Amino acid sequence: MAPKPKKKSSKFSGGKGRLSRESKPVKWIESMAVDMIVTLKKISSEYYHELPNRPDAHEARLFYKNIPTRRNRYGDIPCLDKTRVALIDARDGNDYIHANWVTMPNARCRYIMTQAPLPETTADFWSMVWQENVSLIVCLTKIFEQGKMKTLEYWPTSCGKQFHQKHGHVHIRNVGVRNEPHFALTLLEAVNEKSMERRKIQHYLYLDWPDHRVPICTHNFLQVVRYVDEEIANYKGKEPMTIVVHCSAGVGRSGTLVALQSLVGSVNEGQVPQVCQVVSMVRKQRAMAVQGPEQYLFLYWALTVHITSCCQIPLEAKKDLLKRLVLMKNCSTKSACSLSPITTDQPDAATSSARQARNEDGGDRKRRPSNVKRKTPRGSVTVRKSKP
Repeated sequence: MAPKPKKKSSKFSGGKGRLSRESKPVKWIESMAVDMIVTLKKISSEYYHELPNRPDAHEARLFYKNIPTRRNRYGDIPCLDKTRVALIDARDGNDYIHANWVTMPNARCRYIMTQAPLPETTADFWSMVWQENVSLIVCLTKIFEQGKMKTLEYWPTSCGKQFHQKHGHVHIRNVGVRNEPHFALTLLEAVNEKSMERRKIQHYLYLDWPDHRVPICTHNFLQVVRYVDEEIANYKGKEPMTIVVHCSAGVGRSGTLVALQSLVGSVNEGQVPQVCQVVSMVRKQRAMAVQGPEQYLFLYWALTVHITSCCQIPLEAKKDLLKRLVLMKNCSTKSACSLSPITTDQPDAATSSARQARNEDGGDRKRRPSNVKRKTPRGSVTVRKSKP
């Protein structure tokens, strides 16, 4: 079992707070903007010389042992023994799954970073979700990318009893789904056929991030961070919330999200974000997290966008600051994101949907996306189609 994280509240939770111009995060981005060439060289040096590299073979013995069992999606992405999730209800006596516990100092949750399920591992995946009482799954990969399957469709993507799936001892049904251009938010009902216990699990599918690259839109990805933060803040369970994060390999995109979640938390507390330190911490628990200098540099750019969005400086000053930092954006993401800072006062579609679901159902135990109607007189669940 993973160690329990320390509970820590954020006075700027969800990006709603305001950083003064004299705050450490604002001073941090202003210092980076003084000479972007020097800044980019420093960031590049951090990535190539200061981060933990590929672990030694003896640190991932079970990963190599399980190569013949076809439980590893990729042969070059090791799973560390010291932080691995061990299956209690193991099939064939093998408790291995390519998944690691990741805990961060300022997090109010526990992360499980894992690879996308395979046909051979989907039952193990759902066994892990049930075993660790996971209430949120964040999927950062499309099912198919560039003609290749990046993840098995391990959850029912359509709503209705006829679309249920069964993996091992767990039955999964889609209770409702909200489809948006860059994400799909699904409420799943999982039933353990042994105990007949029922649980609700949120599934957030992010669609705006190509493999081995960075998010297409920085603003949209920061909405994912705010959505996860709000789900954590509203969690009412006795134990810390457990969140599964996966992409295809479970290291690049997944590591970037977990690292950014922690870094944004530090910024919201008025601290200078320690990017290299945080990524190192993630990599020591999930090997090779944050893949490539592009993803590493994106963390700096995303933090810049977040800080300028929630700091108390004149709009023109924000725009000028972002223009001086535009080289960082161009080196990390080729997106068409506007350089204009965005406001974080209004909740995005995902957080609004989850919030309304909690209000309608009286808490986290019965959450439902906002575009899903309650039971009709016939007892069926209907979903409104999103506008084209």
